[in-house]
Amino acid sequence: MIKITNFLLCIFLTIFHLTAQTNYREGYILNNVGEKIKGFIDDRSWVVNPRQITFKKTLSQSKNTFYGVHDIQEFGFKTPDKEFIFVSRAVQTDISPYKLGELDQTAESLWMQDTVFLTLCVRGQRLSLLSLNDEKGKLHFFFEREEGKAEEFVNKMYYTDASKKQVIMHERFRRQLAKEMFDCNDILKNDLSEITYKLESLVYVFKKYNKFCNSRKAKNPDGSAAAPSFVYEENPNNLEINALTGLSMARPIFYFNGAPTADNFSNSYMPTLGVSLSLLIPKTEQQLYFYNELMYRSYHSSCSATNDVGTEKVYNLDYIRWNPMMRYRYPQNGVFKLFANAGFGVGKLIAHNTSLKDVRTGVVKTPWHPSYRPTEESFLFGMGAIYQKWSVELRYDMAFGAVDGNRIRTGFLILGYQLY
Repeated sequence: MIKITNFLLCIFLTIFHLTAQTNYREGYILNNVGEKIKGFIDDRSWVVNPRQITFKKTLSQSKNTFYGVHDIQEFGFKTPDKEFIFVSRAVQTDISPYKLGELDQTAESLWMQDTVFLTLCVRGQRLSLLSLNDEKGKLHFFFEREEGKAEEFVNKMYYTDASKKQVIMHERFRRQLAKEMFDCNDILKNDLSEITYKLESLVYVFKKYNKFCNSRKAKNPDGSAAAPSFVYEENPNNLEINALTGLSMARPIFYFNGAPTADNFSNSYMPTLGVSLSLLIPKTEQQLYFYNELMYRSYHSSCSATNDVGTEKVYNLDYIRWNPMMRYRYPQNGVFKLFANAGFGVGKLIAHNTSLKDVRTGVVKTPWHPSYRPTEESFLFGMGAIYQKWSVELRYDMAFGAVDGNRIRTGFLILGYQLY
């Protein structure tokens, strides 16, 4: 058990080291004279908006070029499931404390002038939405009517007095939105009254405004309203379905009065097949999933009968297993995503064979253990990595077998491919 755990940990740390390496994505930069230059950008899966990026015109280029917030107007790149655009803007940012215990006692914001790369969330014909994750972990949202002039939405918490017992939320962003979208109040009235200071909520309203409400909205050739030219989808995949295949190595062990018996069953090497369904748990930054598997697994093992020379004990079991687990992924983006999962399994016995077999003649004798439990329970954990739509996992499973006193320890190598 300790050896398997150490092996899995070594694999996990090796993959983690790989994720720290450069990860170039095909993309572009827009320089300060408006020239768009195609090339490759080192995607660092930024938790905090970057101050500088690394750029190459070709992957074979040995020399890196670094661009900061004052060097370019914009850069963008695509991952297998998302597109990212960052724009350089000189903005006033609200640096007021936002964590409980650190709040001040005024509704007035504390502002700082800065030049940053903002994440483009919605690029509209008239009104755009941008965001910033700063070094202190604070999330800021900005709106922009004229390109290059972004203004922050204000959403500030503060204490009512020095006792720090009561907190008030100053949601000025609601008034700011109502003012900027005044020409659409009849259509957006309900949406604006229910809006929250969250990306999904703001993106929905900005998309709707730019497509249906803008008094100077762009038109498609057929006269219909044009959608925003770019929309960043924060959570495109709340549900994932994967096809699974792999190999299992199992060793059945039997116990009597707490001690292993003399039966020395052989290792069982068998293929396994299945399908998985992952559900993203909300508000976990795309990192925590409720992971479910439906798998076929089997054990085919045997040993020499200790009290009957020339006779072999056969121990073959086939199950359909349901494995509910919690899966944690890191990071959110990047060429590799690491994951660890743990949970339990419940199996339904669909076929079994515990016969005594004459080694010389092949004749099958009376079963050496005639009674079975219809279900199997297990505890399991595993670690692995995801590359684009492919995944690989090393897993350890400890099961209570179909026969009383039986424990089955299984190691799995599982390969997955994302279907949806």
